[in-house]
Amino acid sequence: QSGNPTVFNTKQVDFDGTDDFMSLGSQSATSTFTYSMWINSDGVGSSTILRYGQTLIRLQSVTVLNVWSDISQSSTDVTINDVTDIWSHIVVAQTGTTLNVYQDGLLKATSGSAASVNTSANDSTIGKYNSLWFFNGQMSQIGVWNEVLTADEVSSLYNHGLPIDLTTNQAAYESSSNLVGYWRMGSGTLDTYPLIADQTNATLGSELVTNGDFATDLTGWTGQAGRGSYVWDNGKAKIINDDASSYPNLSQSITTVVGKVYKITATVEIGTATLTEVRAYSNSNIGSQQLTTDGTIEFYITADDTDFTLHLYLFETGNTGHYCYFDNVSVKQVNGNPAIMTNQ
Repeated sequence: QSGNPTVFNTKQVDFDGTDDFMSLGSQSATSTFTYSMWINSDGVGSSTILRYGQTLIRLQSVTVLNVWSDISQSSTDVTINDVTDIWSHIVVAQTGTTLNVYQDGLLKATSGSAASVNTSANDSTIGKYNSLWFFNGQMSQIGVWNEVLTADEVSSLYNHGLPIDLTTNQAAYESSSNLVGYWRMGSGTLDTYPLIADQTNATLGSELVTNGDFATDLTGWTGQAGRGSYVWDNGKAKIINDDASSYPNLSQSITTVVGKVYKITATVEIGTATLTEVRAYSNSNIGSQQLTTDGTIEFYITADDTDFTLHLYLFETGNTGHYCYFDNVSVKQVNGNPAIMTNQ
């Protein structure tokens, strides 16, 4: 290794070993890959670090790492230094049937008889495998490449125990262009609970809502008949409860891509209402958030169809004449392969 890489400040996500995990959606491993991760175990064995496509990286115990190149085949088991209550940098790299495992910049094991990589797609997660082996401890800086990193590059990633920015080539590390997934666990661009953005493309797509700022009227929105009145009021949408048995709402259809993550935001003025809600409804309620005061609604959904209906609710009954306001309604795709934290 020539020179030292620049130190990169980082945060981490704490997993409770019971039900915490992060969803990556459907992913597929490449036939040649490298996975890099920083972990700090609370000392409980059988803990999943990364399920990516049909590959799986798991702690069998605090001193044994299991690597499945194909979850339907046998694992390659590697003895590692104890990872209890200490940050350890783990790198797994494979091409063909040759598998290398590194810990803290040093090669721990090489196998020439690993199972071939299964490149079929599958729901992928950080911190669990199906409903088993929940990770107990902390993780940070998880990276996925579609190539095998060299030993010198792995040494640069370890950087004497100080994480670096995987999107920037530095020292011996020259593979940022082959980085296909990178989750900084709280310190990345767009990271805000429950979203951990993929730093290979941590951007938002174009606006999908028509007339979300209600600049001059309610064009693009449909008010549910018989449940309320819907009027434009000084650059905002005003919803009035005209029927004490209903939940008056404005709605709009949003075109989506199945499996992609979307950020939904809206500004609410509570008016005389007691409860408001923004809801995304496809084949079911795929995401919603409520407010009882003035404020901003913000949540994320994963599309399960090619469209969903966005509803703006005055969410109450029995209060004829109550009203509320909505403004700055937005839906944008989160680009890359973002992770969504669950039960954190």
